[in-house]
Amino acid sequence: MRHRHSRGPLPHGPALAVLLAVLLAVTAAGAQQPEREPERLQRDRTTTREAEDAATRARERRAFEGPTIGFQDVLRDPDNLELNLGFVRQQIRDGDLRGAASTLERILALAPGLAEARVLHAIVLFRLDSTVEAERELRGLANLDLPPGQRAEVDGYLRQIERRRQAVRWQASLSVGGQAETNRDATPSGKERLVVDLPLTVRRGHSDAAVLAVAQLRMTYDLGTPDGHEFFAVATSFRNRQRHLSQFDLGADTLEAGFNLRTDLADVSPSLVLGYGSLMSRRFQRSVGGRVRAERQFGDVVSFFADTLAQYQHFDAVTRTRNGDAAAPRANELSGLRVDAEFGLAFNLDAEHRLSASYTRTRKAAQRDYNAYVGDQAALRHTWLLGDGRFLLASATAERDLFDGADTLVSARTRRDTVLRGQIGYGTPLNTLARGALPDWAGDITLLASVDVIRSISNLPNYTYTNLRGQLMLTKLWEF
Repeated sequence: MRHRHSRGPLPHGPALAVLLAVLLAVTAAGAQQPEREPERLQRDRTTTREAEDAATRARERRAFEGPTIGFQDVLRDPDNLELNLGFVRQQIRDGDLRGAASTLERILALAPGLAEARVLHAIVLFRLDSTVEAERELRGLANLDLPPGQRAEVDGYLRQIERRRQAVRWQASLSVGGQAETNRDATPSGKERLVVDLPLTVRRGHSDAAVLAVAQLRMTYDLGTPDGHEFFAVATSFRNRQRHLSQFDLGADTLEAGFNLRTDLADVSPSLVLGYGSLMSRRFQRSVGGRVRAERQFGDVVSFFADTLAQYQHFDAVTRTRNGDAAAPRANELSGLRVDAEFGLAFNLDAEHRLSASYTRTRKAAQRDYNAYVGDQAALRHTWLLGDGRFLLASATAERDLFDGADTLVSARTRRDTVLRGQIGYGTPLNTLARGALPDWAGDITLLASVDVIRSISNLPNYTYTNLRGQLMLTKLWEF
C-alpha cells in the first residue's frame, strides 16, 4: 500500500501550526514565481522587436499611401501622368518594385523632366539596391529648385545612402512607459495553495502598476566581403519599478555579439550572449551562452526561420524581504543549462499583412528536479499595417511544461502546466495623433498600447491563475 507521507506522521496541535506557517513562508515566494520573470521579459522583448519592425515598415509605406489605382485604370487613360504616378505609388505600397521601375521608365520617356517621377525613380532604385544609379539620380535632383516635401525626401535618401556605405553603423532605441496588472503575484485562482498536499486558503491576487524603461544600442560593422557579411553587437538594458509589489522590481542587462553571414543556403547569425539580472536591487541571475539564428527566403511570400539559444543560467537566492517574505529565497535551485530551439515560417500575405507560425522546444535543467522541465510551445503572430503609420499586432501562444520531479514541500505530485497567452497591440506615430502639433524630433515617436492575458492551468492549484495586463509604451529610434 502506498503511503501518502514518507516522513512519518505529521505533528499535531501547536507543532502542526508552526510547521505549516514555516512551510507557507517557504513556498509563498515560489508561488509568486519571480524566478520566471526573465522568461516573461524575453517574451516582451519579442513583442518590442515586432513592434519596431512594424513601425519601420508602416513609416516607409506611409509616404506612398493614396487612392487605390489598378492597371486597368491606367489603360483607360495611359497618357494621364498623375494617374500613372498614383499607380506607381500603389505598386510601391504593394511591394512590386520592379513593376514600379517599369512604369516610371515609361513616365520618364514621356516627361523626362518631371521631378516627382525622378524622385520616385530614385527611391525605387534605392530599394532595389541599385545604390549607384539611385545616388546619381538624387544628386541631379539636389541641384533643382524642389518643393519642401520633395527636397526633404531627396536629402533623406542621400543620407541613407551615405549611411549604407559606412563600415560602422549604429542604431539606438529608447522605450518608456507603464503597465497595470490584475494579478501581479500570480495568486491561485481557486484561492487555495498546497503545502505538503494540505490545502491552505490564500487571499486574492494583488493588482499593481509599474513604470518601465528599455534601452538598446546596436552596432554593425561591414566586413567588406562581396557577400555583405557583418559583425554585430547589441547591448540591451531593462528596468521596471513596481508601485507596491517591490519583490518584482527587475533589472536585466544583456550583451550579444556575433556575425551576420549571408550564404546561398540561408542568412546565418551565430553569436555569444551574456546576461545579468537583479531583483529588488540584488544580484539575481547571471547567464552565458551561444545562439544561432538562420533565415531562408523562398520567393517573395514565404520564409523559414530558426533560432536556437543555449545558455547556462546561474541564479542567486534573493532574501531581501517585503512584508516579511523573502523575494526569491530558493532561486539558487534553478541554476542550470537552458536550451530553447524555435522553428517557424513567416508569410508575407500582402503588403499589409504578415503572419508567422512557430514551434519552440525548451529544456531547462536545474539543481532540483522540481525546477527542471521540458516545454513545448506553439505560437501564431500577425502584423497588420493599417495605413498612416499605424499598425496592429496580435499573437496567441499555447505552452505545455512537464516538470521532472515533485516539490514535496508543495505536493507529492509532479507539476504539469498548460499556459495560454493572448495579446493584441495598437501602434501609431505621435504625429498621426497630433498632426502639426509636435516638433520634428518627436513626430516619429511610436506609441504602442497593448493588452495581454495569461491563463495558467496546472495539476497543482498553486500554479493555476489568470492575469490581465495593459501596457503603454513610447519608443524613439535613432540611426547614425
